Amino acid sequence: MTTSRERRSRPRAGFALPIALGSMVVIGMILAGVFFAATQENRVGRNTVNQEKAFRAAEFGVNNTYGSWSNGTMKALAIGGVNTIVHDSSAKGWIDTVRVTRLNDNSYWIVSTAYAGSGFAQARHRTTSAIRIGYPQINFLAALTVHGAIKIGGSSLTTGVDTPPPGWACPPPVATQPGIATDNLANIDPSGCNNLSCIVGNPQVQVSSAVSDTNTFFTYGADANWATLTSAATLNYSGNWTLNNITPAYTASGTCNTALLTNWGDPNRASPAGKCRTTSRSSTSPAPARRSTSPVASVRASCSSTATLKSRAASSGLARSSLAAT
Repeated sequence: MTTSRERRSRPRAGFALPIALGSMVVIGMILAGVFFAATQENRVGRNTVNQEKAFRAAEFGVNNTYGSWSNGTMKALAIGGVNTIVHDSSAKGWIDTVRVTRLNDNSYWIVSTAYAGSGFAQARHRTTSAIRIGYPQINFLAALTVHGAIKIGGSSLTTGVDTPPPGWACPPPVATQPGIATDNLANIDPSGCNNLSCIVGNPQVQVSSAVSDTNTFFTYGADANWATLTSAATLNYSGNWTLNNITPAYTASGTCNTALLTNWGDPNRASPAGKCRTTSRSSTSPAPARRSTSPVASVRASCSSTATLKSRAASSGLARSSLAAT
């Protein structure tokens, strides 16, 4: 017979303690997982913000460089030369460095590298862009292109010989171009020019259907036409003008006086270079251009890859002409 004392002293198997301990372990693991996930989310969010900052800063560097493009600065770079621009906005958590490398005469490579954040949370983004300067591709038919009647003679001399002006960094001279181009030989009255002695060219006079094609004078390759070229002009004239003393002009402080309509820069390339030498008064974007008119009858094709002479009519021995050059 078993007494109550014996039953109380006998060991009994229990499960409350293991359950309590197991619950504590599971709850601890859940809490650790929650804290880990929250920490990771915080890190991911912080990294995302820094990555977005770096991305936007790099894009800003490229766009700002293109938007504030300076032909004077970039054309001064040698082939392979690098121009470095730094946008430091450390107070806002980012910094961007732009390197512009000149690849050839009209191509540039822009590399914008931006950093945002610091330490292990720092993000970097790099954006690149290639820029090609669009030059007007003007079709040069001759030193003097005539659409309509013209009389030549007197002391005038029209030459298609490529003669770079002193001080200009022109390409090597090209082959001699025709002296005069026309769509109809009957347009030219050479009564004042015996045996065409006042015309130098190869040939002296060339008959071409391109003279009567408006695309010859109003379309300049794939990058420019008459509308885009004239819309970029910084000097605008309306009505009839008689312009005299076209020459560089300076203010009292020595800077280029761009307010004068007779100041078209420094086509003579004075030495030492004046302040107006790097001032562009008429331009196509983003390549600069200069315009000038010649009141004399002697016309020479200078830097012929970037200049054209067009004459519409003449009532005397002098042709009314306009010269556009870049």
